[in-house]
Amino acid sequence: MKRILLDTSVYGKLVEDTFIFPLLLDRKKSNDFVIYGTDIVRTELRAISKKAKDKKGQKIRLYTLYVYDSLITKENHNLRLNNFIEGLAQLYMNEYKVNGGGVGAAEIKNDFLIIACATLHNLDIVISDDKRTMLSTAALAAYKIVNQKQGFQNPNYMQYTVFRDKMLRRSGI
Repeated sequence: MKRILLDTSVYGKLVEDTFIFPLLLDRKKSNDFVIYGTDIVRTELRAISKKAKDKKGQKIRLYTLYVYDSLITKENHNLRLNNFIEGLAQLYMNEYKVNGGGVGAAEIKNDFLIIACATLHNLDIVISDDKRTMLSTAALAAYKIVNQKQGFQNPNYMQYTVFRDKMLRRSGI
């Protein structure tokens, strides 16, 4: 059974691509994987404007929170921040800058906290649609270098489109 963390950007994709959400629920019920969340992701979802709507007129904020709460069903699957996670995220930031990362600390901090949560809880895969920050070359290099130095296993990183394609293939679609 794979242990997966979905980045905030993925929940936005699940709102746009409503076909995948029911597949995720089915796969989750069959114990193919467990989906984890973090306080950071839920807080970012709550920060979506209450007035924002999708193409069908659905309120995006409510739907993304519904998707999150439907996938993260157990209290121990919502990972909490602690000082150790914050320290690991700071190490990522330092290495990211060394590797030429150009995004400012305020913009990328939550990405590093999310990856630190996944790393310290030994999750298998982090799925994101954020190639500019979380899955950038400089960020991926920072995770690898810091995790090796600290003796942590690096999670696998997967773009949402790759994950989506795998879900569709496994479902026979």
